[in-house]
Amino acid sequence: MCAVHSSSPVHSQCDLLVWFEICELAPNGEYVPVVVDHSDELPTRGSFMLHQGIQRRLRITIAHEKNNHFAWKDVRELVVGRIRNTVEFYDYDIETTVLSLGLFPAHFLQYQNDERVFFQFEAAWDSSLHNSIMLNRVTPYGEKIYMTLSAYLEVENCAQPACITKDLCMVVHSRDTKISAPRALKNLFGVTKNPDCGKVSGVYELLLRQYSESGG
Repeated sequence: MCAVHSSSPVHSQCDLLVWFEICELAPNGEYVPVVVDHSDELPTRGSFMLHQGIQRRLRITIAHEKNNHFAWKDVRELVVGRIRNTVEFYDYDIETTVLSLGLFPAHFLQYQNDERVFFQFEAAWDSSLHNSIMLNRVTPYGEKIYMTLSAYLEVENCAQPACITKDLCMVVHSRDTKISAPRALKNLFGVTKNPDCGKVSGVYELLLRQYSESGG
């Protein structure tokens, strides 16, 4: 049996590439990723362009090389909170409601000519439950909203869950605002070239350590 966090010797190591998406309900009944305004100047590497008052889901996709030492079992919990208008979070912030989101069944994805493992899951996100004016209103010009999410994933034969944490940056527009991908991502016919225009990514290192009942 393995433990994710321990002082014991490392049993297995794996690099994870994780994509984060915020999806909104479209008129056809499907949840579609919102546009991300990518920027290397932001620590989050991009801002999600949201619409006010529309149902949303959070979608997370994990990709990594095949590893015989571990396998994803399920998603235990996805929590979001620390709503703020600054990059850093301070304990004295007033709006610190943390929500545990309702999860949909996780699943594996397969892509032709790609031997990596892809593990994806979604959760319903009702932003009104945060009771935050920053999420309920249209974002004033020049401001941004930040939120922290943490996903806890169960790993086969592992005593503790793996945890992936990410800060997301958002801007809320009015419901009828037309938002399109940045011009640089389009060709002359207006078709988006970059498949990553609706997501931000993060790179993580998963360390599995030999379990020790003594904690050593």
